[in-house]
Amino acid sequence: MQVVLRTILAFIIFLNAAPAAAASNDPAAALRAFLTSVDQKDYAAAWSDFTRSTQDAIVKSVANNEHMDAAQVHSLFDANDSRIDAGFWDSFRKSSTAGALAQYGMTSDVFGNGANAEVRILTGGRTVTIKMFLEVGAWKVGWMETFFPNSK
Repeated sequence: MQVVLRTILAFIIFLNAAPAAAASNDPAAALRAFLTSVDQKDYAAAWSDFTRSTQDAIVKSVANNEHMDAAQVHSLFDANDSRIDAGFWDSFRKSSTAGALAQYGMTSDVFGNGANAEVRILTGGRTVTIKMFLEVGAWKVGWMETFFPNSK
């Protein structure tokens, strides 16, 4: 009986882990998951989907604009503090049109050593290309690397 229960439990764990593993192998799926997280206001997930470089640039910008310590701002983002929602995330959600972008077709190319990619969002009349980077085994969104490459 214990063997059967362990087998069922292992199978359930495998099924729950499978989508995440699949998404981490496909930059386009990772970008779509990020855009969906932003659209659905799952800002903790969206924050973790940014590259470290993008996170650092956002923290630096918010800290400068709000005259705050960068470490304190980083802590607010990491803790998914609600004060960040109105000050950053709601504006980002609106300006990025994440919900609309998530609905379009996407293609991706992986480059070099397999740690860099570009995802093209095919919006009908134009193509938007987003840089993606493999960090700690998962594809991360290089938002700042894409749109503000000199913002470090």
